[in-house]
Amino acid sequence: MSETRPSPQILVVDDEPLNVELLERILRQEGFAVLGTTSPREALGLLERSPSIRLLLSDQRMPDMTGLELLERAQRIAPGVMRVMVSGHADAEAFVGAINGGAVARWIGKPIETVELVKVAQEAVRGDGGKLRVIVLDPDEERRTATLEALGRDVDATGFRRRNAPGARDALLGADVVVVTPQAEGGDSDLLRLAADAPRAGILLVAEGELVRSLDLAALGADDVVRSPVDPAEIRFRLRRTLSRARAQGRSRKVDVVAATTDRFGSMIGKSAPMRIIYDTIARVAPSDVTVIIYGETGTGKELVARTLHDESPRKRGPFVAVNCAAIPETLMESELFGHERGAFTGADRQRIGRFEAADAGTIFLDEIGELTPSLQVKLLRVLQEREIVRLGSGKPVPIDIRVVAATNVDLERAIKNGRFREDLYYRLNVVAITMPPLRAREGDVTLLGEHFLESCQRRMGRSDIRFSERALEKMVRYSWPGNVRELQNVIEREVALVGPDAMIEEVELEERPMRPPSAEPTTAGKGVSAQGGGPGVVWRGEPIRDLVARVEREVVEQALAKFGGNQARAAEALGITKQSLSQKLEKLRMR
Repeated sequence: MSETRPSPQILVVDDEPLNVELLERILRQEGFAVLGTTSPREALGLLERSPSIRLLLSDQRMPDMTGLELLERAQRIAPGVMRVMVSGHADAEAFVGAINGGAVARWIGKPIETVELVKVAQEAVRGDGGKLRVIVLDPDEERRTATLEALGRDVDATGFRRRNAPGARDALLGADVVVVTPQAEGGDSDLLRLAADAPRAGILLVAEGELVRSLDLAALGADDVVRSPVDPAEIRFRLRRTLSRARAQGRSRKVDVVAATTDRFGSMIGKSAPMRIIYDTIARVAPSDVTVIIYGETGTGKELVARTLHDESPRKRGPFVAVNCAAIPETLMESELFGHERGAFTGADRQRIGRFEAADAGTIFLDEIGELTPSLQVKLLRVLQEREIVRLGSGKPVPIDIRVVAATNVDLERAIKNGRFREDLYYRLNVVAITMPPLRAREGDVTLLGEHFLESCQRRMGRSDIRFSERALEKMVRYSWPGNVRELQNVIEREVALVGPDAMIEEVELEERPMRPPSAEPTTAGKGVSAQGGGPGVVWRGEPIRDLVARVEREVVEQALAKFGGNQARAAEALGITKQSLSQKLEKLRMR
């Protein structure tokens, strides 16, 4: 008579008894078996004694032991248990490190969404008793057998000689992790086919010696690599980390390879190492609906990142709606975002759909998110939690199906300390963070971007004979570009407009800004604009005075933003205008 397997259990750990009771009640109502404790040390003992535990839910802030410490210890005691942090106060740097190290599979923010909690529980507690389903692909029978033995009994593992062996395709479709050698599929390129055969699985490579350090995981479409011959403890640790990375990143390996080998991705251009990292990150997160926040200086191309995330996602056929949170007056912002009913306020003579509703089934991009008022931050937090909006003048919630991408050039962590930004909203937005590098840190991209903008300008002018001189290119490469890609585009448009009949751009006027090595920090531009005759003044290039004033105004605003690292509030104060006036100027000058 076969032994009855105990029901899979969920272990809840929180130093607040009421929180433990709440989670227990939610999970038990959904049919899960739950253990609860307020002691992290007791939780470790339960993990050692109870092999039926499949999911560990832990709070972060506990007096005796932090949640991260508990999950790291649990990883060593019970590597087959899915470990999830439940907190509204996760240390972002430590949390990312814990995910990369495999200690944390994911993070659930507070206040907890029941749907998200139940989904995680269902994922951890499956009909197979919670065991990882692992497929080993290796043409070498001896090595394949050794790998299967190293995985141990805690893993539901099956081995095949190759991916098209009888039964392998069906097994791959249900796999959590595929363990494969680079040689097993007859070449590196064939490894990528596993993405289609095992769409939900992580891919762990087994390689020998020096090859471990030289493998380009992104190019191969793999999540991790382990040295051969495999050590049992090491490969079990790598299995969990591989699965955590694959699920957290929602990666699309076929896109990863394109991103890792091209100098263009979507509408983005660049071949520097920082940009390849950006491409890879976009490719990994685009297929999922995970919330993304984009950091970076003014002019680095944050909206291009958002558009590429949309274009590479399953939502690409839906709308992409961009909202500049700093450009809309505070009194109109709520109506712009959430819409209003007729009669909601004076002048509301008809119903209006807000930006969130307009983005339904697509992506909404919230630029300058750090400029939202506290009251709007509260409303946005609710929208992110509930995925529904309420129009002004209505009490009826309207469900929305959107992906949220935000951007800022403000240090949000400092804003939290200063009381200007809500911590709970920060953690809702900061699920995946992408930092756009300044142009001065993108070695090799200035020439590439310059040629692109030159070609674009020529198409608009109906020309194809304009080119840069070697001196002009060298000067552009040496320049620090405090206004980033936007400044480069503006400079090239100006030079194309002024190019002579010989169609050669011999010189690029950049003297108004100091040149420095790419590694140097931004410096303050001179107060005056150099005149052709020497001394402070304005360079008149023969344009109408209206265009001259607009050009000078643009240059002054760019200098102010560069001086204060893109901080609009400080730049506005230095210019003697309000922040709202500066935002309106930026919109008017198309500097966003």
